[in-house]
Amino acid sequence: MPGQIGAPAAASSVTEKSNASGAQPSTGPSENPKESPGATGTQQGDTYASFTNRDYMIWKVQTDKFVAQGKQIFHDTKLLGGTIGVSCDMCHPDASNTHPETYPKYQVQLQRVALLRDMIDWCIENPVKGKALDPNDPKLRALEAYILAQRKGIALNYGKH
Repeated sequence: MPGQIGAPAAASSVTEKSNASGAQPSTGPSENPKESPGATGTQQGDTYASFTNRDYMIWKVQTDKFVAQGKQIFHDTKLLGGTIGVSCDMCHPDASNTHPETYPKYQVQLQRVALLRDMIDWCIENPVKGKALDPNDPKLRALEAYILAQRKGIALNYGKH
């Protein structure tokens, strides 16, 4: 059926286009180290199969920086935007008792199924007495990243109470 993800027709048309130009489809990383993408520093084949050590280093530095920003907001009443001098860590030291691995789940406070970011906003509006953040606000995203990072290694278990 046209337009379906993974439909055989789409896959064959991609192959036909690749072969029409004379290029051979990529079959993954080369067995020859001289031909590997990391050795030349150029992208070859599948975008997601050609990561270099430099890529991983950049991603780690950027992710750690983002999580650190979330930690700073989590512990700072002014950065959080509250009006009564309350920060997240006053109820959740080091993001304890937030259980991000259990979202989405039904939250009585909201009377609906919520994502972690919905609960972060609820806390900002209610105990902290601040204004809700836009879903794409860098502060909300950083707070969510920090909370998730504190539970690294914990299995996902959505819906658990």
